[in-house]
Amino acid sequence: MKHLCMAVVLFLTVSVFAQIRNREEICVRIDKVGEAPGEWSGILAATQWLDATVIASSSKDHKVGDKIYFGLNVVQGDEFADSQTPRLNPKIIHAGAVFTIDTKASCRAEGYKGWVYGCIKKGCSRATGNRSATFHADPPKLQ
Repeated sequence: MKHLCMAVVLFLTVSVFAQIRNREEICVRIDKVGEAPGEWSGILAATQWLDATVIASSSKDHKVGDKIYFGLNVVQGDEFADSQTPRLNPKIIHAGAVFTIDTKASCRAEGYKGWVYGCIKKGCSRATGNRSATFHADPPKLQ
């Protein structure tokens, strides 16, 4: 029984490290935030579209300098959504903001205009590919 438990732990450890090594992440800088969908995601997804530039990449499909167009679903209560209006939070999602996106198939769904990502995090602070990147951007000052 002891050997079986050790074998299971070893198998799980190897699986976790394999997944970490096979991650395909890109760091992007937001160039433009598209129009708000005007409604929250519910039965149907309400997506706000973004233009961005890849600034670091461990993905074979996305190279530094590539321009990408992707969407984020606007879900009420989500950390990336505005607390009052059905839109992405302009204090978080704005031109110049930097995000890390996991580009694996389990993190994306095809939208009517492009990929919609579900695995996104603020900033870009871990080594991505052969480049180590630490980026952040402050939100624009409201007039």
